[in-house]
Amino acid sequence: MSITIKHLEGPLKDKLGQQSFDDAKRTILVGRSGTADIAYPEECIAVDQEHFTLNRDDGGEYRIGLPGSCDVEIDGRPAEDGEPVTSGSVITVGTGGPSFEVLLPGVTIKHLEGPLAGKRHYFPFGTEKITFGRLPRQNDAGYPEDCTIVGRNHFSLKGDENGNYCVELTPNHYVQIGKSAANNGDTVQPSSTFRLGNKTGPSFSVAVEKPQGAGKVTEDNIQVAPVHEKIDETGTKIEHTRKYGTYAIAGLATLLVALGIWSDVRDRQYQQYLNQVRQQLATGLAATEDKLSKLAEKDIPLEAQTKLLQAVYLVAKHEKNQTKGQATAWAFAPDKLATNAHVAKEIAGNEKSFLLIAPDGTKIELANARVEVHPAYFPFIDYKRTLGQLSGDKFKALDIIKEYDVAIIHLAEPLPGNPVVLELADSDHLKKLKPGAPVASVGFPMEGMTGTMVVTKAPASLRFGNIGALTDVFMSRADADKLFLIQHSVPVAGGVSGSPLIDASGMVIGIVSGGTTTKALKEVSVELKQDTPDDENPKDDKKSDKSEGQKATETFRIPSAAMINFAHRSDLLEDMISGEAKDKVAGEEAYWDSAAKSFDRYFDGAVKRLLAFAAKPDSYGVSGDTKSEIGAGTLQPAKDGSWSLAVDTHKYELEPDHVYAFIADAKSGVPLALNVKKKSGEVLRDAKDPQKSSIPQLAPVVWVTVEEKTPVEIEVFSLTDRSANYALYVYDWKLDEKTPAAADASSVEE
Repeated sequence: MSITIKHLEGPLKDKLGQQSFDDAKRTILVGRSGTADIAYPEECIAVDQEHFTLNRDDGGEYRIGLPGSCDVEIDGRPAEDGEPVTSGSVITVGTGGPSFEVLLPGVTIKHLEGPLAGKRHYFPFGTEKITFGRLPRQNDAGYPEDCTIVGRNHFSLKGDENGNYCVELTPNHYVQIGKSAANNGDTVQPSSTFRLGNKTGPSFSVAVEKPQGAGKVTEDNIQVAPVHEKIDETGTKIEHTRKYGTYAIAGLATLLVALGIWSDVRDRQYQQYLNQVRQQLATGLAATEDKLSKLAEKDIPLEAQTKLLQAVYLVAKHEKNQTKGQATAWAFAPDKLATNAHVAKEIAGNEKSFLLIAPDGTKIELANARVEVHPAYFPFIDYKRTLGQLSGDKFKALDIIKEYDVAIIHLAEPLPGNPVVLELADSDHLKKLKPGAPVASVGFPMEGMTGTMVVTKAPASLRFGNIGALTDVFMSRADADKLFLIQHSVPVAGGVSGSPLIDASGMVIGIVSGGTTTKALKEVSVELKQDTPDDENPKDDKKSDKSEGQKATETFRIPSAAMINFAHRSDLLEDMISGEAKDKVAGEEAYWDSAAKSFDRYFDGAVKRLLAFAAKPDSYGVSGDTKSEIGAGTLQPAKDGSWSLAVDTHKYELEPDHVYAFIADAKSGVPLALNVKKKSGEVLRDAKDPQKSSIPQLAPVVWVTVEEKTPVEIEVFSLTDRSANYALYVYDWKLDEKTPAAADASSVEE
């Protein structure tokens, strides 16, 4: 049985909308890792790297797989490991994180208003007829007897063998689809809203999903020779580029772009061939970079290279009775190691599962260790999501990397033996760094590499490159004291996160955090994938439901042809060591606010959407910028770093014959929610408000109208572990008799 994921809230809603997986996909990984099938961006911090899985059993049913203590909710309640997922289920990933709806092949009915509100019905693919009425024994969706606006046999949805459904009306019974009366034989669209009886009768949504079957392998078709000949010719030219250098490679890249545009009209098989060519191109570019690396190697003293190799440790994890490599750390003191913040946050709370493996193979458990993340790391992740580009009212967040990605592992006891420690370059040295300078790094590359199963027994890898550029945290030009991001060409792959970057002085100038990659497809045997020893989801003795020899495709990351990788300047680490980092965050935030003037803000797009909604004739039919600020403040958790509910309250008085839109600007990027309450505690939200409940957002909105003068309190709240700055505004429009909303404006209790 196939499955469709419809993204409701979060970064994938606008980016993907929905995703479908056919019956060849038995395990769907949800997380932020590069191998996740439902892959959230790194800045979506509510989601873990490998948060949970959806596993299809032999009967075709999907079940939740919880690998650890990650928070997952189904329909507003905590999910349990092995719990089945039904069509229409809404899954929330992490605390206050993104959500998506699960849709299975067939028809899913979700009751929106009326006596069945909140309930749902699911009819599997192949159901011939679905009837609606007040005779539960004779109807598939039965309303209670006292719901007399619905007929005893009101209408039906009739299906065909292809999974299409049409309306079958009963005489003298009103059915509305969307905003129009239904006609007999109307085709039901994949997502439709129905209303029964009259315009205030019960309503429900209908989602129609068809199977995404893997089926049998398509037989070989006649090949379109010109495309393949061009691709084969391109592959041959790649071999020549290894002899003739970078300029030939650049020309070849141009040819590949043209081929890529042309081949988009071809089928998936051609795309796979093109991916192979792109990999060869990356190999050719890597060969060119290797020549540059050899030049850099001559500029890094042998003594510095040796010391670098002796100071680096593998960060590993006990997992499923195995020890698996995760990342890299390095010693700068006998009892302290540096790594990335995104590595440290995986260790935090799971210290007993992690260990270090020294250059000589000694294992150091981290059960009693403590990790410390740069204090600007999480705040900047939040802040940058408020900035980007607006196209109309559509917002696209900044596509920059995670900054301040620096952390310290504090050991309970000094490292065994006589540990080698690295020296950090001083501030003056760092401010004099220039593009072109040779650099070196040592780490444990694992992603897409041969030998990942033995990485815990293998030595670290020493690689060379050059500085390509120096930028601020927005990847933009800046003064020398703000150039905290080092772009370099030292090869990276998953596993090198946290590696030290040194220059010819032998001192550490940066902490490697990642690189630019692109996604490609590869064809794999289903049986071979399941039998691979390091498969994340081994099936033991269970065999695939695909016959022997069938193939499937999966995505994987390859280095970008640009060969631009990243490291964070080591004075960020020095600030943590000296205890000055926390005090400097305020200065950094002031710099962010100054730099933010160059970008569009999410809030500006939200205001455009608010005004457009207000002006719609079927909404309120009002216009004009009537915004005024009610107040501003900072939500503070009970304890910094610990999750708690933080609430601020602002007073306001509402007048009849007005429509109000309250909107908050989450200036810090921490999602907020709003409630408008009477003194009695009754929550107000207008019937026309498209948002029916309070959900944390970057710019939450509540629409309210009242029939009499009403004092209210506006609650601004968030479940947060850090301070959250905000501003609260209200739009106030006077309704008149000509305004469509004046006749039926009303508020409802949540």
